[in-house]
Amino acid sequence: LTPEEGRTYLYSVCTIDDQYNESDRVTLTLSFDDLTPPTEISNLRTTDLSVQVLWDPAYDSSGRIKYHVYLDGDHKGTTEETAFSITEMESGKRYQICVEAEDASGNKSEKECTTYPPIGIPLKHRQ
Repeated sequence: LTPEEGRTYLYSVCTIDDQYNESDRVTLTLSFDDLTPPTEISNLRTTDLSVQVLWDPAYDSSGRIKYHVYLDGDHKGTTEETAFSITEMESGKRYQICVEAEDASGNKSEKECTTYPPIGIPLKHRQ
């Protein structure tokens, strides 16, 4: 068994002699710090009009990941889900939306960013 970062393991050892006498068990608890950030966010996208941001889950050996969502550099919220709704956006403006993953030890992935509306789609004019 290869230990994983961010986990605690319990090992017990005893010896048995030729006459099957068993020694007292010696137990050792080992905890391995989590030093590795979660994988990068992938498949980041938005849905039409609802401005719901969706992404594929990141992986981390600790199994516990939260996601931070940013709109034009401002932190809009944190979630443990792989979706987040953004409100208070203005029509006729292009936004940069970024998401980063953070594991239970505070390690953070690189931010993954997209634009809304996507580049190539013309901005609607205000009326």
